[in-house]
Amino acid sequence: MQDVLDLLTDAQGRVTLPAFYDAVAEPAPSLRTALHTLPFDLSAWRADTGTFAAPGEAGFSVPERLWTRPSVEIARLTAGRTDAPALGLIPAEASADLLFRLVPDQQADRVADQLRTWLAGHRRPGYSYDLDVSSTISDPYRTPPEHPALAALHRAVAHAHGAPARPIGNGGAAPAAQLARACAAPVLFFGTGLPGDRWHGPDERVELRALSLGTQVLARLLDELPRSADA
Repeated sequence: MQDVLDLLTDAQGRVTLPAFYDAVAEPAPSLRTALHTLPFDLSAWRADTGTFAAPGEAGFSVPERLWTRPSVEIARLTAGRTDAPALGLIPAEASADLLFRLVPDQQADRVADQLRTWLAGHRRPGYSYDLDVSSTISDPYRTPPEHPALAALHRAVAHAHGAPARPIGNGGAAPAAQLARACAAPVLFFGTGLPGDRWHGPDERVELRALSLGTQVLARLLDELPRSADA
């Protein structure tokens, strides 16, 4: 299985699924410039996140890979019994969990079909496989950059933190695109978590100062939104 999974990306760090990049737009020059001016320190980020290396698609910086480019990750790989010694046996079955991080204009269902096609093309004689796609998959989403509510959020963040807001991206599985379509309204994001908070881990934490600043942002946003509606 590991040999097949190694083929998911090529030597340039690009995902090898057929037509995977057809809907992927290059980052706008203004966005790339904004990301390059972020106070991002790779060594500090690796220490905060417990990351040993930062590989990825060639030609893009780490912030660009994190927030503007799609990727695939092997989240879990298991084979044989995990509750006892191996006993010299060759496992008859193995499984892997894959995480696809998509970007706007890609569709989760379409990527699932691309994965099915890719797996069919890499089937080896004597082996079979089953592919289960999570029922919680969600399309990527980007808040319309010119929407007045986003400008209101920027003002609220700047007021609470005493410095201009600096937008970044976020990799996750929030069903924002589905919610925006159902409500016919944009979805806004702002976070209070820090890279070292070990999100979703058994030892997840929250820094109280960041949480306090988050509540200040939300309170200020409720004041700023009516002004945006009147603008």
